[in-house]
Amino acid sequence: MLELNIKNLNKNYKNTSILKNFSIKIGCGITALLAPNGAGKTTLLKIISTSSDPSGGDIYLKDESIFNMGKKYRSMIGYLPQKFGVYPNFTAEKFLKYFGTLKGIPKAQLENRIDYLLEKVSLLDFKKKKLKTFSGGMIRRIGIAQALLNNPKILILDEPTVGLDPDERIKFRNFLVELNEDKDKIIILSTHIVSDIEEMADKILFMKNGKLLNYTTTCDAILNVSSKIYEVLVPKSECSKIKDKYFVTKCINKKDGMFLRIIGDNPYDTAVEVEPNLEDVYVYYYNMVY
Repeated sequence: MLELNIKNLNKNYKNTSILKNFSIKIGCGITALLAPNGAGKTTLLKIISTSSDPSGGDIYLKDESIFNMGKKYRSMIGYLPQKFGVYPNFTAEKFLKYFGTLKGIPKAQLENRIDYLLEKVSLLDFKKKKLKTFSGGMIRRIGIAQALLNNPKILILDEPTVGLDPDERIKFRNFLVELNEDKDKIIILSTHIVSDIEEMADKILFMKNGKLLNYTTTCDAILNVSSKIYEVLVPKSECSKIKDKYFVTKCINKKDGMFLRIIGDNPYDTAVEVEPNLEDVYVYYYNMVY
């Protein structure tokens, strides 16, 4: 089974330390990076893709440094960066053919692969259209397609669902789950959209200020905040008092008061304990624990 062994990874930029002695082993399945802006997610993914070098530390695949593997490693990965540029005068088909050629995919296979992926990202009808006519969401989908051209064993996606509408996000999630049925793939993605990963991630990586906070299963992450999530209907006059004592994640104006979803270690008198979700985990981790 594949495994990326990240050992004491550091990344410095000018006088700023972006990653700090970051160590983790990432195996097959879907690992989601769930962290606030500035945590170091994009830097970590750039280094895993070898598009950026670390200032210290190393990453090993089967006991070999990925930075010494060269073309052998790059042929195994697919990468969608956070900022993905295209050639605007290329058609979708020509653009993917260009990337497929760079990846060394045989011409006989490439035609079918392009059609398959364009269908998966709902762009087959736009195959002959120039990319300058595409919306931001369509460009993002082309980026996803190019990352998958070589059927990579290691798929690295930085904010893949940015700009996608709800239907497109659902299709993308379903496609990733389908890819994950191949138990010998490592899929790593970062996102700010919690609902995108709650239904598909096998494990979640929490990080802050360049440091690893936790790496756990989705179920265990949610279990960690059980008995801390409550909902309550209160008079509007009591809202300020509750907000001073608890972290309020939802506030809905009702005819007979304010409906609140709150996070805290001690429940409000009339509050009812409810089942947590991954959004509650995110809020609890980054606003109350770390």
